[in-house]
Amino acid sequence: PDERYFVARGEYRLENRAGVPIRELHLSTFIHLKLEAVEYPGARLREAYPEWGYAIYDLDEPLLPGEQRTLRFVTRTEPARGFQNHVDGDDVYMVYPNDVVGNGTNLYSPFILPFIGYTKMVEHKKAWMRHRYGLPPLEQRLRPHDDPVGLSKAMMLSHLAWGDVDVTIGTAPDQTAVTSGRLVRQWQQDGRNYFRYRSEGMGRGTFTIYSARYTVHRDTRFRVPIEIHHHPAHGQNVALMAEHLGRALAFYEAAFGPYPFERIRLVEFVYYDGMVFSEAGTLGLPEVLVWKSDLAGDGRDNLAEWLSYLLAYAWWEDQLIAADVAGSMTIREALSGYASNLYRRSIYAGDEQRRLKQRQMRDFFRTLGKIDFHEPPLTDVYNEVPVARLKGQIVLELIEAQIGQPALLAAIRQFFEAHAGRPPPYATVLDLRDAILDHTPVALRSVIGEAFSAVVTYRLGIVDATDTALPDGNHRVRVTLEAGKRYTEGLGKQREAPLDLPLPVVVRDAAGGIVHEAAVTVPDGLATFEWIVARRPHRVAVDPAFTLPSASVQNREKTLRPVDGDPPGR
Repeated sequence: PDERYFVARGEYRLENRAGVPIRELHLSTFIHLKLEAVEYPGARLREAYPEWGYAIYDLDEPLLPGEQRTLRFVTRTEPARGFQNHVDGDDVYMVYPNDVVGNGTNLYSPFILPFIGYTKMVEHKKAWMRHRYGLPPLEQRLRPHDDPVGLSKAMMLSHLAWGDVDVTIGTAPDQTAVTSGRLVRQWQQDGRNYFRYRSEGMGRGTFTIYSARYTVHRDTRFRVPIEIHHHPAHGQNVALMAEHLGRALAFYEAAFGPYPFERIRLVEFVYYDGMVFSEAGTLGLPEVLVWKSDLAGDGRDNLAEWLSYLLAYAWWEDQLIAADVAGSMTIREALSGYASNLYRRSIYAGDEQRRLKQRQMRDFFRTLGKIDFHEPPLTDVYNEVPVARLKGQIVLELIEAQIGQPALLAAIRQFFEAHAGRPPPYATVLDLRDAILDHTPVALRSVIGEAFSAVVTYRLGIVDATDTALPDGNHRVRVTLEAGKRYTEGLGKQREAPLDLPLPVVVRDAAGGIVHEAAVTVPDGLATFEWIVARRPHRVAVDPAFTLPSASVQNREKTLRPVDGDPPGR
C-alpha cells in the first residue's frame, strides 16, 4: 500500500456446464487492470486487446461438458501517479489508481481478477454515450426471464457459481488485511504482514480485500461475535454499530432463518470509488458513511439503515443466486431494503416509523428526478440500483399493507427456501412475484402483479377539509379528496387511471390522537366524505403510513378549517 499498487496471483477451477465442448477461452479485465500472465493447458493466444482488457485463447484440447481444469493468472496495476479527481468511465467498471491507498485500501475481487467470458458490465449503458461513440442502442439490456442461458448464469458475475475461496494477502508491516471468511493463519515474512482467509463452506466466490492500520472493536454479546475494524480516530459510533448489527441479526434470524456465517465483520475504508460491500458476513462501509455521523439528527437512522441493509445481503445475496436475466437485481435490493425497513420499524415508535417512510418516499422521487433514463418496472431492472432498492422496498411495503405482514413474510420465506443454495436454474424476480401471489387474495392479485410489471405511482391529495361544531357537542368532518393512478410508459409519458385500492384516511385531534379512521374508495378521481366524530378534530391525513408510491408528500395532510352551518355532504 505504501507504493499504491497491487499484484494478484491466483487460480480458478473452471467447469464446463454449457453442455457442449468449449474450444476457446475469453478473458476480460476491467480497464486499468493489466493481465500479466495466463497459464492454461494447451491455450494459445489468438487475439488480444489490452487497452480494453480483452483476450481470446484457442484451446488445443476442448474442455468437455462436466470436465474441470485449472486456470492460473497474474494481474496487476501500475504504481499510481497522483490522484484521479473525476470519473471518466460513464458506468463502465474499471480499476482506479486510487483503489490502493496508503491507509484504507479496498479491492473488490471481480474488478481485480480476470472475468471468464464476456460481460455486459463493461458496456456503456447511457444512450448519449453510446451515440457519441457510434454504438447501436441497447435494445435488449438483459436476457428474457425464461432464457435458458440466463437462467444458468449468475446475475452480472455470470462466470461465477457456488464455490469456495482461499485468499492470502500480503500487506505493509503496520497494517491488517481483512476479507471475508475464516482467518486460518497470520504471519510475518520479509518485513510484511500476511493473512490467509478461507470461505466458510460453499459461497458466491466474491470477496473484498481491505488493508489499513485498524483498531478492532469486538462485541460477543450476540449469537455470533461482531468485529469492527476502523480507523482509530473514528471510534465514536462503533459501540452503537455493534448494537445495531447484533439486534438486526436476531431480527433477521427470526424472520428469515439462520445466519450462515461464524461472525459479522464491519470494515472501514476510504471513499474514492463510492461503493459499499457485503460478502459472506463481511461488510465494507466507506469513511464518509456512518463512521463520523452526528447521531443527534438523521445520522442515527442512516447508521441503522446502512448496517441493517448490508447485513441483509447474508440472506438475499450470499445464500441464493439470482439469474442473469431481466429484473434479477430487484431480488437482492428490494428484499434487503425491505428487511432493513422491517428492522428499523421494530425499534422505532409510530411517529418515527411514519417519518422514516415519508423520507424514503421523498428520497426515491428526488433520486428519480436526477437520473437520465426512464424508470423500468421491477421485472425489467438491469443495473438501476435506486429503482431496484428504493422503489422495490416501497412496493413491498405497499404489498404488506394490502395482504398483511405475516402473509408477505411467509411468501418471502417460501421463495427463499425454494432457491437458497440451489444449482441452476437460478432465481428470477418472477419467482419472487409468484411466491407473493401465492399468499395474495384473488381480488388483489392483478394489483400486486402489476406492481412488479408496470411503473405505477399514485396521485393523492386533500382538496378541502372542514370541521363543523354541532349542537350536541359532536363535530362534522367533511373532506374532499382527489386520487388516481398513473402508469409511466416511457420517458415523460404517463397515463391516468382510476384508483383501484382502498385509500386510508385518518383524522387526529390537536394532541395527535386518532379521532376517526376510514378506508375509502375514490373511483372517479374526486370525492367528498363526511363523518361525525365525538372529539374536536384538528388535522386529516390521507395514506398516513406512506404506503402508496406518490411523488407528492406535501398535500397528504391538512389542518381542518372550522366552519359554521356547513350543509350536510354526501
